[in-house]
Amino acid sequence: MGFQGLTGAGSLQLSGGTAEAGPPPIESGRDVPTLYAKVSDFQSILDGLSTTINGTATAVDRLNGFLDANDKKLNTTISNVATFSEAMVANTKGVKDALATIADASKQVGPMAEQRRRFQRHAVPQRWQGR
Repeated sequence: MGFQGLTGAGSLQLSGGTAEAGPPPIESGRDVPTLYAKVSDFQSILDGLSTTINGTATAVDRLNGFLDANDKKLNTTISNVATFSEAMVANTKGVKDALATIADASKQVGPMAEQRRRFQRHAVPQRWQGR
């Protein structure tokens, strides 16, 4: 099968064979010869392209449906993200201070936990025997 241009009309293209080969045989029960051919590489590409285009169209349709069904929610979420980002920018110093305070507190938790364990070992030594 051959095509003229990208979306042109299809035509049957025959190639190969020799005059010495004679005419194609006619199968019993038929009036004309039947020609068998393998699918051309070009036809395979066109078939694959068609499948890809159909799959893409389906995906785009589903995406459009999702966006249509969730338009208000998506706009609200985007607006909330923008508002949160603006608040973070406006309070950059406060955020930095809060993160620094959290970092300092986390540095103190480990030593405090160890002090608590030592205190408990001395306060109730029988509980800690064998540990």
